[in-house]
This record gives sequence, structure tokens and C-alpha cells, in this order.
Amino acid sequence: MIRLRGTIIAISTFFAIVSLYVIIDQRPVQPLSSTGVQTTTTTRVTATTIPIDNRLCGLAQRLVATLTQDQREVVPAMKDFYSMVATFTEDDMRGDFVAASRFYTEVNDIATKANWDINRIVTNNDGARWRALMTGTPTGVQEARQDVLDLCRTKLPDPPSIEVDYAGRITDPILARLLAPGDKEIIYLPPSSESPSD
Repeated sequence: MIRLRGTIIAISTFFAIVSLYVIIDQRPVQPLSSTGVQTTTTTRVTATTIPIDNRLCGLAQRLVATLTQDQREVVPAMKDFYSMVATFTEDDMRGDFVAASRFYTEVNDIATKANWDINRIVTNNDGARWRALMTGTPTGVQEARQDVLDLCRTKLPDPPSIEVDYAGRITDPILARLLAPGDKEIIYLPPSSESPSD
């Protein structure tokens, strides 16, 4: 019976100490205020970094909110977005954004040089590269769009493209003619006029 009473006293003493500690710890310390004494408070500023997901999603949502349907505005905006995001993302995601940035940079450079005119793109000898960019699958772009969709639930615009059929032929006849690869001439040398001497 004495052991039981000692155990109960020990347990209740333990809980009393823990309870007092919790109560004391929760009470805010009140500064002593006296008349005529000025008190100053200092606030401590802590530097924080924005998590990658929040930064990426904020940029993506602002981008989508400001985009128009004009490719002359969309392409440079996407180039800038992918270039910026590639600076603070890591690993595979960074690789996707770097590749997407390269695609949009090349499209923007070719199109800007020709003032977004297909005829001038062809006359600038960029027709073959433009065709490859517009009809192929741009490396990293779909992956980067999926990364943003998964993390931010924000759908970025499709990359610029030219519609092709199942065989990879351009469906628009005017564009097909303009961007048709040039035939390489095969030069045949005439037979030599000299006959072998006997």
C-alpha cells in the first residue's frame, strides 16, 4: 500500500511540474511599463527564400494571364520564361527548361530576322531549319509544359508548329511549296572525248 501511495505521489508530482512548465512557457513576457520610461522594440527581419514550386507557379500564372494569341508576342515571352525558370530549377526539370528555352530562342531568332514573314524566312536560307523546328517535336518543350502542369496546374501554350499529316508532309499547300526541301542537282560529267590510244 505504501508503494502504491508513493507511486501515485511521484506521478502526480511529475504531471504538476510538466503542467506548470507548459503554463509558464505559454505566457508572453510582459514588459515592465513605468511612467516616463520609453521602451523601444526592434523587429528582427529574417531573410527567406521562396520555394521553387511557388516561384515557378507564380511566374507561370503571371505569364499565362498576360499572353495573347499573337505568336509574335508569345514566342519571346515563352523564351524569356523558360530561360528564367532554368536559372533556379534543378536536375531533369532544369534540363527540360533549358531545352525549351533553346527551341524558343531559335524560333524567335529566325522569325524576328525575317519579321515573321515565311517568304523572308525562306529567302534568308532559314527555310529548312524553320521547317524542322515547326514540324518536328521540340526537345524539352512538352516535358517542361508537363512539369508546370503537374506542379502548378497551369497549362502553358502549345509551341508554334505547322500542321503535318501522318507521313510528316505539310498539309498547307502554300507552306509546303515554300518550305519544300530544294532538290539537289546531280551533275554528270560528260564522257571524255579522248579515246584510249592503241
